[in-house]
Amino acid sequence: MQFIVVMCLTALTALAAHLGKAVFHDGIRPILPEVIEARMNRRELASIASGLSFGFIVSVGISFAFSFQMLNPWLLFLPTDILGILATRWWIALVLGAAWGAIALFGLAGVLSLATMLPIDIIDPLSQLNVGFLVAVAVFPLVAIMNQFGWKRALSSAVIVLVTRQSLALYTDSGIFIQVAMTTIVSVLLLVGFVLHKAWTQRRDLDVDEQEEELEQRIHLKRIVKGLPLFMAIGGCVAIATNLGLFTGSDATIPYLQNAWSAGEATTRGGWLQSAAVIDIIRLLSFMPLIVTTALATGVYGVMGLMFVLPIGYLSPNPVVAGLLGAVVVCLEIAAISKISTCLQRYPMIRETSDYFRSAMNTMIEIGLLIGGALAVFQMESSTAGLGLMLYILLYAANEGLGRPVMRLAFGPVAAIVVGLALNILYFTHLL
Repeated sequence: MQFIVVMCLTALTALAAHLGKAVFHDGIRPILPEVIEARMNRRELASIASGLSFGFIVSVGISFAFSFQMLNPWLLFLPTDILGILATRWWIALVLGAAWGAIALFGLAGVLSLATMLPIDIIDPLSQLNVGFLVAVAVFPLVAIMNQFGWKRALSSAVIVLVTRQSLALYTDSGIFIQVAMTTIVSVLLLVGFVLHKAWTQRRDLDVDEQEEELEQRIHLKRIVKGLPLFMAIGGCVAIATNLGLFTGSDATIPYLQNAWSAGEATTRGGWLQSAAVIDIIRLLSFMPLIVTTALATGVYGVMGLMFVLPIGYLSPNPVVAGLLGAVVVCLEIAAISKISTCLQRYPMIRETSDYFRSAMNTMIEIGLLIGGALAVFQMESSTAGLGLMLYILLYAANEGLGRPVMRLAFGPVAAIVVGLALNILYFTHLL
């Protein structure tokens, strides 16, 4: 079942890219109409897509898949963007996409199996990536409050959040997932309160130019609606894949999902999955303005839509229900796009807040994974204390000095894997 779901998912996303209906990479979406309207050939766009995607596939896609032992959209959908664009026939896109899904699934399983044979363990220490990550993600709304509303509101919000967290720890039997989820919810509610107060005071009516722009957007929306059956099929497959524990749709929920699917007790798993759903809903709200704006401006949708299908997959009781609900949710998203766009234009503060929100989340994820990578390397060390950490620090300095060929988001997992492999090489050569 896992094999079939992944192959169907990648085949359908490759078909969507070939037909010009949807792609995963935000940078490709505005260019795709050039091929649809015959102003650019497929080979040229595929070359551009490869250049834009290669770094993400290698640094984020592969490293995250190995570190957290789950498939992710950077590993699956960026290649299907390229394959779908490059394919000259729709059935070729389907075949190439399905083949990539099989390669990704079996390739990950094979690499993980080989890694377990190494004398110095790499896989178990990589679980330390979760430690800094969980704490960092819980407080990212406070960073957004500071950047948008100033340090005074951020400080008062931080006091409220810390009191909430400690009250849960001292006076309840809640586990870490409840504490993290509630900490995040409280900090988000504070941010939302500040935003709503300011957004209402800045409400405005649409001018003539924006009304004309709405007419053009309706034309693009009709094009998106024509692809609704394909989008619903992709949404159903995404929901099933997340429900099976194969796939994570966002970087913010990877540690939650890994903990969920490694948990032995059903109650513990449910807690982690609920926390993942909360985090993803919050994160997806911050990406909604970007997805809606580019979709209506180009007529090209995102392969996972507005991505609310992800928490649906986490919380569904079984794969069948997940698939059905995922398809329905995608349909409802498309029906609501026009109203969401109008709301964003009337309340510009919402769009501004989403930018601060994304920036704060990315910053805190980078910090959390950087700390987690250092903890993982420290756990890998055996007889030569400090060697792995020294290599980790040198890699960080080299990456910064070379202009960050590995993006900061992926540096922690990438560097931890590289250091682990280096320590094993030293072991085999009797230098460790």
